[in-house]
Parts: sequence; structure tokens; C-alpha cells
Amino acid sequence: MEAIANEAILKFLKECLPSLSEKTKVLDAGCGGGLLSQLLKQKFKMEIIGVDFADEALKLARKRGVQARKADLEKRLPFKNNTFDLIIFCQVIEHLFNPDQALQEIYRVLKKGGSLIVTTPNLAAWFNRGLLLLGSQPFFMETSTLDKTVGLSWSRRLTVNRQPIGHLRIFTLGALKGILGLHHFNFQLAAAYSTPYFPWYARLVDRIFCLSPSWGSELVLWVKK
Repeated sequence: MEAIANEAILKFLKECLPSLSEKTKVLDAGCGGGLLSQLLKQKFKMEIIGVDFADEALKLARKRGVQARKADLEKRLPFKNNTFDLIIFCQVIEHLFNPDQALQEIYRVLKKGGSLIVTTPNLAAWFNRGLLLLGSQPFFMETSTLDKTVGLSWSRRLTVNRQPIGHLRIFTLGALKGILGLHHFNFQLAAAYSTPYFPWYARLVDRIFCLSPSWGSELVLWVKK
């Protein structure tokens, strides 16, 4: 499922930034196990540094050949000002207590004219709008630290996985553009891609709604410093 999302991000990068090359210096902010960084290195031959706070994730990233360093995105990053041409910030912002601090640091270490790619689940996705109209809890919001299906008990028929993954802040397209603008990023382009967690038949419907980013299930934004 992670691979589906990563392929969508790679496609977006190719369309937005066709000049990517081995000279492009990239930070994968919140690299996790390094799968996306590994794919970026294979596709574009870029110099990539990944940062994450989880030791197990860093070990896996290093096994994949990623130059991974331990860092807390909600504190000062261990890089000089204006270091990176491109920063990837994928499926991370929704997990942070203090996304403003993270964006301040990302802005600091990004070169002038550099690009930031952000992805996150969409609170206003088409299915969430329908669920709210029915008085149901929307997807992506986690109301329990024990069971992510609280308020969505019917969804237990779709998956046996009920473990929360730590979503703290879920954005609409407007809210995501707003917080990026607050930190002086210049909006370039928004798109959406189908969530990899749906069964194939639901993804067919999802892809249609993703033609309009504000309705899509997963948001991807390109902004510049």
C-alpha cells in the first residue's frame, strides 16, 4: 500500500519538477523506513538525506542505502540555513504536535527558490463529507489511542487492523494551503491521489473525485520558498 502512494508522489514530482538531477540536494523530512528515499535515488540519482526520530525506522532506512540521521522535526534540524533544493514532507504533518515549528525549520534549511512537497490525508475527502452528513466520525481522525475505528465501528468489516497510527491534525486543502502560507511558502500546485487503503473497487470511485484536489482522499501540494 505504501508503494502505491509513493508511485503517486513520484509521478507528481516528474510533472512538477522535470529538471531534477543528481545535483539536486534533497531532504526527506520524516523518512520512516526510507522506501520513498530509496525510490527517489533510483529514479532521479539525487543526493538524499533522510531524517526521522524512530530508531527502528532509521535502521531500516540505512539498510535501504539511505543516508539517514536522527532528528526531531519539532526541534531545530541539524543543518545549516539554505541547504536543500527540495524537501519531501510526506504523510508526516498529520502526526505532529507542533507543525508550525517543523515548517519554520523546513523553511530555514530550504534554499531560496527551493521546493517543498507535502502530502497528507484530506479531512474534506468525498467520503468524509458523506460520513459527516450522516452524523458519523470521518476517516483519518483518531479519537482513541487504543482503537482507530471508534466512531466508525462499521468499518471493522473492511479491515482487522484497529491500531491507531498517531494522527493528531487532519487538514482540508484550504487549511493546508493556509498553514504553508503562514510560514511564507508560495503555493504552486495542488493535486490528490487515491488512498491506498481502499479496496480496488472503491479506488475506482476515489480516482474520479481525485480529479478535484479538494475532494480527493490524499492531498499533495507543491510550494516554493
